Amino acid sequence: MSLIHHILGAQTMFMALIPFNLPLVFGAAMTFLEISSPFVAARWLLFAHGVMGGDWRQTLNTFVCAVVFILARTVFQIIAVCVVAMPFLYTTFFVESGSGLLHVLYLLLIAEFFAAVAINIAMNVYWSWLIIFQIMRVF
Repeated sequence: MSLIHHILGAQTMFMALIPFNLPLVFGAAMTFLEISSPFVAARWLLFAHGVMGGDWRQTLNTFVCAVVFILARTVFQIIAVCVVAMPFLYTTFFVESGSGLLHVLYLLLIAEFFAAVAINIAMNVYWSWLIIFQIMRVF
């Protein structure tokens, strides 16, 4: 799974540099999703050092991680896709015209990129539900 994640990241960087349009901006905006990573790492660090769920540090980290994860990885990403990406996809596929192999390749890469984003949204919604159940268990 990590290999697929990095292949898609490299492909996105390549795709963003060709036309210099939305994939570049959208890819940069999606780095905001990683804002919850320090809290996920802190959670594992606390567990590794024997700080279990009943400790106030673990409880505080779990709560902050949940809020940041749900807001950044789920809500922000859904809003970004609905407000920015969907109009771009409509314009790219149904309004603009192009011809040639490079244009077809670009359309295929755009479709693959947004399919990967849709899968990411689905996974983040699922993980958000798991986090909500974890918070209900802790509190």
